[in-house]
Amino acid sequence: MVRAYMLYAEAAAREPKSEKYRSNRDGLEPLAKLLSKSGIEKEPSREELLASVPDEVDEPLPKVGRQEFQLEQKLKPPPELSLLPGRHSFHTKTDERNLYETVARAYGIGVVFDPEIQPQASVTLDLDDVDAKQALEGVAEATDTFLFPISSTAIFVARDTPEKRQEYEPQVVLTVPMPDVADPKDMTEAGNAVRQAFNLRYIGVDSEDRSIVLRDRLSQANAARSLLETLIRPAPQVAIEVQILTVDDQRALDYGLSLPNTFPLINLGAMFTSNLQVAIPQAFINFLTFGGGRTLFGIGVMNAEAVATYSKSVAKSIYDATVVVSSGQTAQWHVGDKFPIATTLSNGAQAIGNPLATYVANIQMVDLGLLLKVKPDLHPDGDISMDLHAEYQALGSQTYNTVPSILNRQFEGSVRLHEGEWAILAGLNTQSSVRTKTGIAGLSSIPLVGNLFSEINKTQTGSHTLVVVKPHPLSLLPVEDKTPLYVGGEYGRKVLL
Repeated sequence: MVRAYMLYAEAAAREPKSEKYRSNRDGLEPLAKLLSKSGIEKEPSREELLASVPDEVDEPLPKVGRQEFQLEQKLKPPPELSLLPGRHSFHTKTDERNLYETVARAYGIGVVFDPEIQPQASVTLDLDDVDAKQALEGVAEATDTFLFPISSTAIFVARDTPEKRQEYEPQVVLTVPMPDVADPKDMTEAGNAVRQAFNLRYIGVDSEDRSIVLRDRLSQANAARSLLETLIRPAPQVAIEVQILTVDDQRALDYGLSLPNTFPLINLGAMFTSNLQVAIPQAFINFLTFGGGRTLFGIGVMNAEAVATYSKSVAKSIYDATVVVSSGQTAQWHVGDKFPIATTLSNGAQAIGNPLATYVANIQMVDLGLLLKVKPDLHPDGDISMDLHAEYQALGSQTYNTVPSILNRQFEGSVRLHEGEWAILAGLNTQSSVRTKTGIAGLSSIPLVGNLFSEINKTQTGSHTLVVVKPHPLSLLPVEDKTPLYVGGEYGRKVLL
């Protein structure tokens, strides 16, 4: 466990963007530190750790062959002890053999000892109100032995040494089902990590039954299976709701006197001295005249109007979308259109040598509008961290050789939320104000009284846009119901029940 934790910590340091390395490192850290501080497992130096890693750590797992199938068919499940119910207390000091027989007799089982075992002469055992498993664990710790059932009513006891473990500990074949959502690459990485962490005798893939087969000593195989099930657990899924809220408002105010600022000058004398027709501008019926005869002229005069109008308009629009993505994966939205942008152009000069030749411009499709990328990461307490990237692209007002410019705005950030909380990803506010004054030249420019000879128009427009996201976990990381990681002494668990 300590070695596996250090390997994942080294991998996470080299590839900090790898979510798999970080999650495996964080998952193994508490247990690895406990084993290291208690002295159960020795922490190797960094040089020893890296020296033990082969160049190719992600080699494909071998497929289960005919030999493994035949071996699996011959093996039987480990026997289960039929223990008498009840709890007992033990306060005795005797030799190892009598101590084991006393405890075993209390729960209705027998003991078979390794012929080469040399019993210690005096061993003290003090236990109060314990069941059978607790009692056997206490005896095994006090005598530095390990035990396993050989039938439903008997256990075998031997000294806990590497040689005796190799000689007596039962060898088992365990099958770990592969979930349908598991990536074959992830399965290979998990299988190689478990094989290196426990130095397994055999690990292979059964492609027909979609499972991984482990073969090793009972304590090693159980621990390897527990770690493998933890590593290949399907990633939980998160539903992310995205809303784009837009509010546009416009206010217009028009007040003052609407006075004419154009006055047609017409030769009215021509109408009386000749048969010429004089065109009278439309809407002019009143004239201010001067002169006489052929020199009679008229200046058109219109009536003045008082203006006082006010208008207000508000438009709201909501874009709502939901996507489901696995924790640690990236979801992407694009709200907008694809616009063709020419990357190379032809001005026709190239066709002089060959009039029949045709040249087509190279076109690149550019995503206009909002491009949003969200990468959620679900925590065991239900919180959700999200890496956010938002990009907005629109056509600019300038063109270069008939190619329009592209306006680009980007936002990147991270946020951590509880379930059901909204996060404002980005906001854009646009305000514009226009004031127009219309009147007679000179009179409308007089301070204070100039407004009496003018018409004033004020227009205010505003646009408010918010991009908000809200995550909903569809499945939570297991907190209470975690797969147990079986650990024990230096050579594995001492009580193999």
